[in-house]
Amino acid sequence: MSPAEESGKEGQSGDDRRTRTHFLLFTYVTTGPYTQGEPERRERASRLVQDMGGSCEIFRISFNNYNMISIVRGLSIAQVRQLAEEINSWGAVQATVVETSGLEMRR
Repeated sequence: MSPAEESGKEGQSGDDRRTRTHFLLFTYVTTGPYTQGEPERRERASRLVQDMGGSCEIFRISFNNYNMISIVRGLSIAQVRQLAEEINSWGAVQATVVETSGLEMRR
């Protein structure tokens, strides 16, 4: 069985899976000034993504209950879920993974 078949992504190489773009939406869950500690958390999250072999951009937003969005590239969906669990364990924000299977982005 090929690696693509083993992963359940038949017809898609391992490299294709790893370079997908994923989104994380963040909601502040702490009380007090919402920006307290934000720069440090953003830097910590960026380093974590880099340590996992990917890259990310983080933006502050105002969308429904969400306060930030991160665009993550170069990680598998399993790694992104692991990333969200780690960030959620910090207690300051709640990360929500947006599934992007089938999403195509073009410039």
